[in-house]
Formats: sequence, structure tokens, C-alpha cells
Amino acid sequence: MTLNRRWLVILLLLLYSAVAHARDTYFDGHRNDILSAVWKPDGAQFATWHTVGYDVYVDIWRVSDGLRLMVLDHGLARGILAYPNAHISEVYWSDDGETITTVIHTRNEDGHVRRQLWSAETGDMLYSYVDFIARSHWLGPETHQILNDGKLVAYWTDHRLAYMDIELGSATLGQELAAIDFGALTADPFAYWSGDRKQALFILHDWGARCPSCFRYYRLIDTDPTADSFGETLWELQVSRSARGDSWYSANNLFALHRDGKIEAWDLNRNSLRFGRKILRVEREFEFFHTLLFDDSRNRIIIVEQSNMALIEGAHPDAGPQCIDRRCEYHIGFWDIDMTSPTTNTRLMSLVHAYPYNGRGSRVVLSETSSQIHVHTVEKIDKGDESVWLRDVFAYDLASGAPAEARDIARDPAYQPAVYPEPLADLSHLEDESTRYRAIALSPDGAKLLARRFDGEDMMDATVTTVLIYPRTGVQLLPPRPAG
Repeated sequence: MTLNRRWLVILLLLLYSAVAHARDTYFDGHRNDILSAVWKPDGAQFATWHTVGYDVYVDIWRVSDGLRLMVLDHGLARGILAYPNAHISEVYWSDDGETITTVIHTRNEDGHVRRQLWSAETGDMLYSYVDFIARSHWLGPETHQILNDGKLVAYWTDHRLAYMDIELGSATLGQELAAIDFGALTADPFAYWSGDRKQALFILHDWGARCPSCFRYYRLIDTDPTADSFGETLWELQVSRSARGDSWYSANNLFALHRDGKIEAWDLNRNSLRFGRKILRVEREFEFFHTLLFDDSRNRIIIVEQSNMALIEGAHPDAGPQCIDRRCEYHIGFWDIDMTSPTTNTRLMSLVHAYPYNGRGSRVVLSETSSQIHVHTVEKIDKGDESVWLRDVFAYDLASGAPAEARDIARDPAYQPAVYPEPLADLSHLEDESTRYRAIALSPDGAKLLARRFDGEDMMDATVTTVLIYPRTGVQLLPPRPAG
């Protein structure tokens, strides 16, 4: 009898181990508390994490078979578990896919923001530190820069830009090596960085003088800690707070700004003969300024304006202008900034694109290969008792201006991982009275969608499953469906 009980215990342990292994090994999603996910740039993996309750774990999944490759356990970082209300606010991969950065908000009295860097191959935590006291700012990836081939990190802390040694095996690992202090002027936790990260354009304010007429400053500063000129101001522009629409092209360090009804641009490449000089100044032609872009291959600046719009009486001050009769127009002008060209500072070409709705997501960007200009539009469509958002991309050839089929669609340059807006995906063709979907994260190529599926006529009592599907056909990739 004792032997039988022993075998029974062994059998139960084996069964428990098999169930636990299956749960840890193959994607079974989370339940209804997963609101955030992010894809690896190559689309082969994705990360998921909980946003309800205080959970400090991030799961990394492989798309091909649903294998859980690793769990990023933030309890390994000193200081996090000291705050029982810590939660994950951001997760994102590096462009090369080799590292994963996560951000923890402690929500304690000081509102510490702690950032961790992980190896995407092994799941090992490379370092962790407090990089900001988040009383009034929400951080994005622009506030954190890896320098010197991964041996140095620049990060914001208490309105200073600090440099920390992160070289593994270094005698000064984790120590602050240098810092830029802005004194009486305080910088936003954001900067336009040059391609080599040796200089950055900071936006500075005097926080002690909060007034509509106060000035702000664009200040170009040497950010190379190995240079004798480290921390020195290389160029500065003083503007009124009404100036807006600034734009930066890091490959050539070109900077442009919309102010006082004019579009102005400067060359801030320190190796250029026209460094610090204004290379374009043109009058705005239409009611509302929208976007500035740089076409580097053809040495052109692209100015995007909008027309047929108006401020709605009684609307919220932050609502902005709205389309008249549900029809807005983008006016896109191409200006020559080649100083050796006989047509410099003249408009070479114009496009007009009309769109029906000025909702969230409407924007104009260049394609990944800078061969096309893309107009992303969003339209709200009413379907019965529900409304869905339809997104479309219209393309024009950048050389000729002719309409074209969209290709090489770029990720949103204004993408903020802390926000994670739901993808604008219409899944109504997959739904019926007992099945509903809510999108979580769209793969980089747009072909696969991570979503929550609600099974049951009553949404409140429905069974919730996180699934990976093809949004066009509804075919489910994960969790794997049983054979037969």
C-alpha cells in the first residue's frame, strides 16, 4: 500500500510538471489583464506583460511555435521589490533586436522611473538604474541613448543629462562619468541627437517664469564626453512659445521650425561650410501648418500644410482645427535647399491630397527607403451600434509626385512606446453575436495581429483569450489549435 501511494505521488508530480511545462512552454496568452505587447523589429518574437495589478514580469514568445523563450524578472533588480506598487510602463527592442529595454514606474511618493537593459538572446539583465524622477514627465526612448558601442549610456536624471559607465567588467561600472547641467534653464527630457550622438539639440525653458510670452531656446550642445568641448554650446536659437512644428533630420543635422507664419531651416552639421546658417525661409501659404520632412537624396525640404479646416466654436482648446464638411486637404510642397543649384530656395513640385476625416493617426511621412511620400489617413465608420476606425496609406512617388502603390511603409516616427495605442484594425468581419475582438499589437509587416478574443454574448462575462491571428482571414496562429 505504501508503495502504491509512493507511485501515486510520483505520478501526480509528473503530471503537474507536464502541465506546468506546457503552460510555461507554449503560448496560452494571458487572460483579460494583458493590455500591452510589443513586437521584435523582425517580427519573429513579441513581448507581453500585465498592466492590471502590480506584476514585474515580461514574457518573450516565439511566433513560429508559441514557445516562451524567456521571462524577464524585474525582481532581480535591486530596489524594485521595495515598492509593492511597481508596474511596467514601457518595453521596446533595440533596432538591431539584440537588447530589450524595460521601464518600471514605482508610483511611490517620489515617482521613481527605473530602466533595465536585457540581453534579448539570454534574458540576462545587463544593468538597472533610476533615470528620472517622474513627477511631471512621461519618458520616451529619446531620453535614453547607448553610446560608444554599448559602453556608455546617456540618461535624464533630475533635469541633468548624465553619462554612466555600462561596460561589463569595467572598474567604474554603474558610476556617473560626466554630466551636462542646464543651470537656470531646464531642458525637456527630450533631445534631437545627431547620427553619431556627438551633439544634440535641446529644447530649454525657464521653469521659474511660467508665462505665455516667455522665450524658449533651441541649444545645440557638444555631447561627446571624450571631447575637450564637451558640454559647450555650439549654436542657439531663441524663439517665442508660439513657435512650433520643429523638425530634425539626423543624417545631415538639418533643423527646421515654423514660426510667425514662416518656415525656416538651418544647417547644423559642424563639418558643413554653412554650419549655423539659415538655408531656407518661406512664407506659409495655407491655413494650418502640419509637418516638415527632409528628402536627403534630392536635397529638398518637404513642407506639409492643411486647408479647408477651422476651429470649432465651443470645442475643447486642445481639440485643434477640424475638417469642414468632412473634407480636409494636405498641400505638400517640395523646396530645393541645394546651395549649388540654380533653383535653390524655390518650390520644385506640389501635391494636393484630400481626405475625408481628420481623426487620430492622420500624418504624412517618408517611406523607409525615402522613395515615396505616404499619407496615412484614418476614417471613422459607423457599423450598426458600433464605430470602427479604418486606416489607409496613400503613396506618391518622391521623384515625380505621381500616385503609386504604397511600399516600404515606415514605422510612425512619433511612436511612443509608453502609449501603445490600439492598432486601427477593423475586425468586424470576424465577429458575430458571441465573438468579439480587441486589437493589442500589430506585427511590423502588418500581417499578424495580437488580440483579445471575447467568447460569450455578454462581454462582461465572456471568456477572454489572448490570440495571435491573421486579421484578414481570422486564422488563429497562437495558441495552437488541437489537430483535428
